[in-house]
Amino acid sequence: WLCMVPLVWLLVPIDLEPSLQAKDAKDGLNTEVAKAAKASLGDARVVEDDVDQAIRKGIWWAAVFYELERTVSQVAIEVAASLILEVEFHWQPAHIGLAVSFGFLLGVPMNELFLIARRSLQLPDEVSARFCTIMGAISTLLLWP
Repeated sequence: WLCMVPLVWLLVPIDLEPSLQAKDAKDGLNTEVAKAAKASLGDARVVEDDVDQAIRKGIWWAAVFYELERTVSQVAIEVAASLILEVEFHWQPAHIGLAVSFGFLLGVPMNELFLIARRSLQLPDEVSARFCTIMGAISTLLLWP
């Protein structure tokens, strides 16, 4: 963790303005036209847009913290499962490593199958997010004896 914190601090941009401008450009929004419209509408519109930017940044940081928490949780579950296999089921460390590596190797193809099914069924993001959340919650039941 001592290496991760400085690495994240260096890689995560502090100023999100260039990223937001690139996203607006990709979405087809002309920032120059938007700035001119803000100037012509007065200060009330500028405050509303500033709040919108603050909300966007808040959502972005919430996603960063969610991903960090999710990663830590996944590693904790992997370590706990390895410990359970070794202590309770008397598996050898080599076999545990093999089982964990198969889990990693199967993760990518399973994700690709999910993405293919999602595209073919044209599922919206909300449905996919709910499905993944429900599956994550239900899969914790597999940790109980």
